[in-house]
Amino acid sequence: MADRKILYEDETVNNSRSTFLSRSLSYLSAGICVLTLTFFVVTDVNAGERTSGDNSRTIQVEKTENGGYENITYQWINETDRVPVKSFRETETEGGVSVRIVNFCDGEEQVLMDCRYDKSRFPYYFESCSYYNKNIFFDFYSDNPVWEKTVSVKNGRQAYTLYYAQEIQHDSEKQEKVTGYEGHLWVTDENTEIVKRLFWQSEAPYTKITWKKSGLSIKYADGGERICTISEIEKDPVEAICEKCMQIDYELKVNPIDGKKYNAVMDQRYRDAFYRAISGQDRVRTAEGEEIYLKEYWFYQGDPHMENERFLKNLIENTRFYYMDFDGDGLPELVMDIIGDGLHVLKYLPDEEIVELFFGYEKMPYYDLLGSGQLCYRNGMMANKFMWRYDTVDACGQVRWIVSFEEDADYKPHKEDEEIWWDMAYWVYLDEELGMIQVSEDQYLKITERFMDAVEHAVSAQTFEEIFGEREYSLSAPIFLDHSFKLSGGYGLGIQKAL
Repeated sequence: MADRKILYEDETVNNSRSTFLSRSLSYLSAGICVLTLTFFVVTDVNAGERTSGDNSRTIQVEKTENGGYENITYQWINETDRVPVKSFRETETEGGVSVRIVNFCDGEEQVLMDCRYDKSRFPYYFESCSYYNKNIFFDFYSDNPVWEKTVSVKNGRQAYTLYYAQEIQHDSEKQEKVTGYEGHLWVTDENTEIVKRLFWQSEAPYTKITWKKSGLSIKYADGGERICTISEIEKDPVEAICEKCMQIDYELKVNPIDGKKYNAVMDQRYRDAFYRAISGQDRVRTAEGEEIYLKEYWFYQGDPHMENERFLKNLIENTRFYYMDFDGDGLPELVMDIIGDGLHVLKYLPDEEIVELFFGYEKMPYYDLLGSGQLCYRNGMMANKFMWRYDTVDACGQVRWIVSFEEDADYKPHKEDEEIWWDMAYWVYLDEELGMIQVSEDQYLKITERFMDAVEHAVSAQTFEEIFGEREYSLSAPIFLDHSFKLSGGYGLGIQKAL
């Protein structure tokens, strides 16, 4: 094999999910061979040492003469003999990379995928050709996915070939535990070039894929069905995600307090309950049903041994307070954006006379309150990246991820060009079907304009005194120095100091 060079072998057992743990470099003796063959040995996390048997496999990586790489999976028949069962070949082409995946069965080849892709068009999913093969195709190849035969679709002048593959999702801690399935659909044109990728998540594996007049039908083991229409297949993903983003409602919501439910007596009762909770006099109930003091829960501002007065002082100095109807029930909640401890919502339950943690993001200081049940996530702590996200919270405290935006100043689509050190890329994630889509700067500015406007005009925080009045701390009960009740606009509640 003059045009090839073996780079490494990957030994796996039981066809389990491969996890690269270690690579050891070993050189053959120069006296035995003029050319040095380099091997990287990678052992499966569940495999230990390779054992002979029908379910013992080795992945061998060979470099081809055209600058590409081919991975060949061999099945060991006995201690010395093996046969190829599958191969993955990746080759550099003009402006992109070609991928060919083949199954070997009884001496015959079955082509599972034969396509090309443009690296600049799909940089998020694919990287350039390398012996590490860090692209999404190799993830499927090494994970023993279920591949479906191609389905050719002719619509008008354009003909498409659809490739479908399914990947098993595992629990991050218990790899043997299956948590779901992720199906990927690649759409290629007449020139075998990928023009689009769609993917769906499901709880059950798919059992059958057929082409119908309505589109591609994917049936699942639990009886469910997903129809991918011609329109979805043909529509440009950038155009689709821009259209969907322009339909998102970012209007800031401020739920009014219900005056029929909430009067001056209740106002004092609610504020007193919240005050006793944050000053360490009363325990609060967590989502797990445990009753604890907040200084035991918010470790950045407090600790179990801290004096209550000190804890309250820390909160006053390091918290943005909001007294508003957060969940839409017509009654106020205390929203606290705490430095280091994140954004939390406290809810008072008068029938039980207890304050509960209705919603909270511990140790995540990246959330800001926009309006009632509306949150903005922003994270500029990643190297050369800035991420925005718009989330909503329902009446049960469940978060819904609406859309996320990412500005990547470390994007390098021209890795082969040393003169171009970096570039700016803009990404949008709206739903699992479209995935992460790169858009132009003009498109990014247009679809984020209303979101950024909502961030700029988010509800204003209130001071501790505006919500609780001027109080002197007491272990028995708060002493009111200056406080009066008034229903007003804005957040639905306001404080008017007595003159």
